[in-house]
Amino acid sequence: MASKRTNEDFLKDSKKQKTGHWSQGLKASMEDPNLIVDSDDLVVIIKDKYPKAQHHYLILPKEIFLTLKLLLK
Repeated sequence: MASKRTNEDFLKDSKKQKTGHWSQGLKASMEDPNLIVDSDDLVVIIKDKYPKAQHHYLILPKEIFLTLKLLLK
């Protein structure tokens, strides 16, 4: 039976990684003119760098939402 990972395990792994958080890559992609499909004041639509289908796009908000409930307002 495999043992469960602890928070300390995750901290050790994160210290080993030299790259930033995956969200930083999305922010950079949101500004890459080669990936942008469309954009307005609220969202940007980009081509997925790792598509799982022939037409695979990401719709990303330009504003940060702390909770999903804020999207319903």
